[in-house]
Amino acid sequence: MEAQIFADPVLPPTHGHFVLRSLVLLICTSIAAAEFAASRKTAKYVSLAASYIFFQGPLSEEARQLQCDLGRRISASSGDVREMSFLFQCVSVVMQRFNAVLLHDSFCVVHRPE
Repeated sequence: MEAQIFADPVLPPTHGHFVLRSLVLLICTSIAAAEFAASRKTAKYVSLAASYIFFQGPLSEEARQLQCDLGRRISASSGDVREMSFLFQCVSVVMQRFNAVLLHDSFCVVHRPE
């Protein structure tokens, strides 16, 4: 007896494989597009490197490394080994609040006369 990969009786296995392949292709394409845009943006702002630290976003590898280094230094200074976790949590909360503000401001308010 052959084991089935997909237990969903609605989707035949061939359809499930197609969806999975399409999803993997979409993810790979999205990652490639994001990396291409990041390299173009880095090239555009190369002149800022002399005066500022420039990162593509809060989730980029460089930004994560900065957070790790900063967290280690704060932990060494305070003696609390949880400082790096606190730092990551604070950055996460700030990002969520920022995204909530952006989402809230993206809605149009329609005023209807009464």
